[in-house]
Amino acid sequence: MRLQIIGEHVKRISKEDALFIERLIGVDADAIIRFRDFISHHYEKTDYEIIFDICRNHIPQLKTKIDDYLSNKQIP
Repeated sequence: MRLQIIGEHVKRISKEDALFIERLIGVDADAIIRFRDFISHHYEKTDYEIIFDICRNHIPQLKTKIDDYLSNKQIP
């Protein structure tokens, strides 16, 4: 469910500015959105080893990139 929520937030941000996520944190937003759509609509075909790999390896990297962006962001 949390992966779906991450994907939904990325989808909303991308509607406002299609390249925002890629430009600022270097992540392919389309891949995250497609993954969200897949697990939301085709969950019966989901490979749980892939989900485990994403949670273990990719989510921590995404979190680090977002944390780095937020810590370096200039707040007026």
